[in-house]
Parts: sequence; C-alpha cells; structure tokens
Amino acid sequence: MANFLIGLDFGTSQTKVCLLNEDSSVREFIKFENDSCFLPSLIVKKLDNTFSYGDESVNGKKYRYFKMAAAEDDDLVKITNENLEGILDRDTNYFRKYSTSFDIEPEKLVVLYLSFVYLYIKKEKATQKNTKIGGLLGRLGGNRTISKNTFSVNLGIPTEWNNPNHIKRKIKFQSLLVSSITLANGFESLDEYKEAKEAVLLKNISEINSRYLKELENKTEEEKISIVNNWLDEKKLTVFPESAAGVNYLLKTNRLENGKYATLDIGAGTSDIAIFEVRNHNLQSYYCSESVSIASNDFYREYAKQLYKRKNIVFDEVKKVENIIRNDNGVDSSFYTKALRIVRGNFDGGGIEFAIRKMLYRKFFLPFPDKEIARNVLSTLENNPIIIFGGGASIEGLCNGKFCYYRAGPIGNNDKTFITIPITNYVVNVDISNDENEIRSYINLLVLALGLTYRDQNNGEDRYIPFAVKDIQLTTAENTLTSTRYFYYDIQDAVYK
Repeated sequence: MANFLIGLDFGTSQTKVCLLNEDSSVREFIKFENDSCFLPSLIVKKLDNTFSYGDESVNGKKYRYFKMAAAEDDDLVKITNENLEGILDRDTNYFRKYSTSFDIEPEKLVVLYLSFVYLYIKKEKATQKNTKIGGLLGRLGGNRTISKNTFSVNLGIPTEWNNPNHIKRKIKFQSLLVSSITLANGFESLDEYKEAKEAVLLKNISEINSRYLKELENKTEEEKISIVNNWLDEKKLTVFPESAAGVNYLLKTNRLENGKYATLDIGAGTSDIAIFEVRNHNLQSYYCSESVSIASNDFYREYAKQLYKRKNIVFDEVKKVENIIRNDNGVDSSFYTKALRIVRGNFDGGGIEFAIRKMLYRKFFLPFPDKEIARNVLSTLENNPIIIFGGGASIEGLCNGKFCYYRAGPIGNNDKTFITIPITNYVVNVDISNDENEIRSYINLLVLALGLTYRDQNNGEDRYIPFAVKDIQLTTAENTLTSTRYFYYDIQDAVYK
C-alpha cells in the first residue's frame, strides 16, 4: 500500500500531473495514453455518445477550453478589463471569451475530464483489488473495486491567494473537484468509465449533486461550512492558487537569494502574477498577486483575427493558429508583431504589462496613506527579476526583455521595470523518478504540477496558502478574511453567498 498526493495542474490547453509517494518521498510525472506528460484539455463526444479524453485524432464533437468557461466569472472579467479606478466601461458579457458555445455545461465537462484523469492515475498505480459494494450509494460512491493505495488531490486554480472575490472561485472548484472524485469512485475501472454513455454520466453527475445538496438543506451557514470541509477532508481534496504553486516550487529550489521577486505564469487562458520577498529561502512578505484572463490564447486569437480577417474567432481557429506558430509554419511577421504588441502591451500600455501595473497600484499603493512606503518598494523592486514560466513562455517576444510595472508619476520620476528571467535559471536536481533531462527541458510547463506536491511549509494551518509567511505587510480587509463569509448551497453550480 502507498499513499499518493496528486499535484494536478488542470490547464486551459493541457493538463499535467506530478505524483508524490508520501511514504517514499519520490515524485514522478505521470505519462498519459499519448505517452506524454501533457494531456490536451479536450473532450470528444463520439458518434456512439461515449467520450474520449485528450485525443485530437478521435472523430466527433470537440469540447475545448471548458476549464476557462467554468472559471470566467464576473470577478475575473472585471479585474482583467477594468481601469485603475475599478471601472468597467461595458457589461461583463462583452468581454467574455470562453463562456459560450457549450451544449453541455462547462462545469459538467470539468467534472467529466477530472474524473477521467483521476481514474487514469489510479489505473497507473493500481494494486490488488477487493470486492465491490452494491446499491445506489455504491454506484455513486462505493460500487467499485478497491485499490490498496490511497490518493489525495491538490488542484491548481487561477486565483489570487486571499482576495475575497477570488475565494468564490476557489469554492467553485472545490465543489467541482468533490463531484469529480465522487463520480470517478462510482466506476470499477477506467475502461468502464470510458464506455459509459453521455446520458448515464450526466445523470450520475445530477444524482451526485442532488445528494450533496440534500445534505445541506435546512442547515445554518456554520453547519454548511463544516459539512463541506468534511467532504474535502474525507476525500483528501484541496485547491491551491496557481501562482502560489509556482512560488512554492521556487522556494523549494533554495536558489532565490534574499530580495524581492515577481513571477509571471503565462498559461493558455490566464496569467498569474505574484510579487513577493524572500529571506533565507522562505517567503518573508507578500505584496500582491493576481490572476487575469490575458494569456497565450489571446496572442493566438489576435493573430487569427488578422489571418481570417474578422473579429469573431472560434475555438478551433485559435488552436489552428497555435499549431501554425508552434510549428513555425509560414508565420506572418507583421501579424505576429501586432498580436504581440496587443497582448504584451509593451508599446501601447495595455495587455499583461498594464495588468501588472494595475495590480501593484491598486493592491499595494492605494492601501498605504504613507507614500514613502510605496517609494521604497519602487526603488527596491526596480530591475529585480520577474521569473517567467508557463505555456506562453514559448512565445518569442512575450517573455523576454523587460516588463514595466510602474509608469513615471506622482510617486517617482522614472519608469520601473522587472528583468525577465526564465524559470530554467532556477532549476536544480528535482527529486523525481522521471528522466532528469526530459523534465528539465519542459520545466516551464511542469513547474505548477511539481509545486502542487509541496504543501508542508505552513504545518497544515491553512491549506489554501502553502507558505509560512512571517511578515504580511498588507493589513487591508483582503487580509482579514474568515471562511465563514462564503458557503455552498449548490454543489454543481457553486452558487455562493
């Protein structure tokens, strides 16, 4: 018997898994059916109404980007597109890029996909199996062959560490993860799951949600919180901010000298930004972090708008442009440059650069009436590293040069910039069983899954923030949250108060 912790980096475009054997402290990256550490975040509904997962070659209706469709809530749209004063000049629906064109609810697609990934990992680490349990509850939670191994899951999600609005997204993905593991546990094997018809799977999801919803009926807010926490504890499930997972890995390398740093994880659907200080290889101070829906898909979308000569671009066209650019197949340099300028924003002041400046201004500068503190931060951050990783790190021009995080103004006379450094500069001999050279070559894509397998620094006091933070400098309301502010009453749609 072994106890495994699954570090699950569920990406917008592809998913990665690092598995920690908690008994031997050995880590490994899971290879999927495509013999790769990268499983496309893709579901295909075949003609026989069964589903295929992550296989581009299968014919049928393809569902992509359902993770972002589930994560693209009003708060993510607002923080990405509002100005410095917090004003959004149009309705939030105008800015949505993912939350349309699904005949199956994105949340249910998330459950289907995560259930597959979980069952695949269990199959890869299967041991001798025992008997099964019957009945309705058995079919939903216990009618399965029982592995002697145990599994816990740590899921990365696009969110800030402790913003009250983003905590709603944390709650939503907790609920989706609970439903996913419950659905997976209702099947004896991965093969049985893959043979299940659409109607059966969606009915099972509805039954699971109804069962959990019934447990919350007529309960007080405090009782609901306790019940939900019990579900998570029982199934050994947690979620972490993706920015926190990246920083967590960097701290474990013991390669960060004392000083202030930033990280920029450019994914397919979101970019996760964090600015922090390190002392003696520990996180000393956290200044601010943010998740915004400006990422590599936006680069491909802007290129596609020029290529296809229209504004409305469908999902498959984004994927086609990604393949053109990744394979360097007749790339138009003028299209490339314009798309880069819009997404990075280094010429017109928008894009990712503006997201960084807006985050630092609104979450660090505004809360402090003493602007001398802000001036000191500006002077110490200037020309410090911003460590770049994620799938977007492969886009030439998006992740090199400098990123401006402050335009000259009342607090200072000169622009302030971060120096971009690839995360490969900080790689050490990671403690994994896979081929070391193979992992090193893909570390910018695998770092989140690896970081999600480290969660011991805070001694379990708060599973949501995996750091022992000694000196939190921000003291605004964002930093005095209590879990009693939010609770579930709909496990599937994560409707929250």
